[in-house]
Amino acid sequence: MLSLALMVVAGSGFAQNSAHFKAQALMRDKKDYAQAAEVCEQAIANPKTTKFAEIYRDMGLAYASLFNNELAKAARELPFDTIAFCNYLDKAVDAFTNSHLADIKPDAKGRVKPEFEMMNKMNLNQMLNYFNYAGVFKAQGGKNEESLKYFEKYINMPKNPIFSQHETDSIYKVGLHEYSQAAFNVSLLNYNLKNYEAVISSADLALKDAELDKQNVHDAYVMKSNSFLMLKDTVSYAKTLRDAVAATAGEGFMSDLITYYMRRQNRAEAIQMADELIKQKGSNKTSYYIKGCLEMNMTPYNYTSAREAFAKAIELDPDYLEANTNMGVCWIQDVQDKINANYFHLPRGNDNASATKYNNIVNTQINPYYKNALPYLEKARQLAPEKPELWAQGLYLCYTNLKETAKANEVKPFVPKN
Repeated sequence: MLSLALMVVAGSGFAQNSAHFKAQALMRDKKDYAQAAEVCEQAIANPKTTKFAEIYRDMGLAYASLFNNELAKAARELPFDTIAFCNYLDKAVDAFTNSHLADIKPDAKGRVKPEFEMMNKMNLNQMLNYFNYAGVFKAQGGKNEESLKYFEKYINMPKNPIFSQHETDSIYKVGLHEYSQAAFNVSLLNYNLKNYEAVISSADLALKDAELDKQNVHDAYVMKSNSFLMLKDTVSYAKTLRDAVAATAGEGFMSDLITYYMRRQNRAEAIQMADELIKQKGSNKTSYYIKGCLEMNMTPYNYTSAREAFAKAIELDPDYLEANTNMGVCWIQDVQDKINANYFHLPRGNDNASATKYNNIVNTQINPYYKNALPYLEKARQLAPEKPELWAQGLYLCYTNLKETAKANEVKPFVPKN
């Protein structure tokens, strides 16, 4: 009776392990990949099965064949089942991976004798890029969360345990642009889903690609900086804005960075940041412009240093509109502050001597500021005649103080009413 029982148990185990041969026959002779996959699924679920590496591999081949049928339709631009495309891809990758894990599992004596490693690796290597397409298909169907899942699978696929670290690194290096674009897609989807912490890591991956589309670089920094802001990490928010200015010279990032430091009213920290930005990107006109704005607008004002910074920005780009505007404004703001502080000691008497002294100080000490401001504001008008808010007020003050009445009257209609 004991021998009979042992024979029954062994026979049952053999029946389950024979699923390997049955599945192969179904695929080879009948091309019935769906039935072959079902036979494998049933065998895997049976506790008596022991040939996991073989049966998982058969399962992978069956699902890969079903996947290839949909892929072939897509390649010929024929209607195909995107849901089946994604499902078969998932099942094939999982099956080949499980086959590998079973294949390298030590036996009872602790020995590892992989039989299918090279074949499983070849199959998984062939499927590296298809999760990316699955992500696109899901995005086109408006299924953002599913799209996110597949883009993440694509990015993580090179980390599959079948690949060595060297192979993983090589895959990422060769496909840097594609993986960076997928990381950008992940950032965008997470941003729309308000998964701000996830946005940051994927944006960093996207920005590793020096050839990433300029618009995507800009948008990646927008998403990353805004995510830090939503997470209330203002230090990282400011650092991201600095990186964005250095990488893109974007006016929006520049404006946000200036606003951030001006709201904090920490002048020393702001100027240190500007100097570091200049050191990092010395030939970047935007870095000098930022320093000029901070020197001019944060107390105690340093108009001389501001003008030096603006001059450097204009030297790098003579047609830098904002730098020309602010250089002119800086001269005007400087002289008006000095007048308000009685820096020039203007006489207040009504006698002829006082009037003569007053006019002499105006002509020799005050008007030079307006004369210095004038060419920059005229340049700003030349560069952007459609933007009088950048030059009209300053030009009107210059012309008026320099007694150029006709020019002042010509500009006056452009001065903003408020």
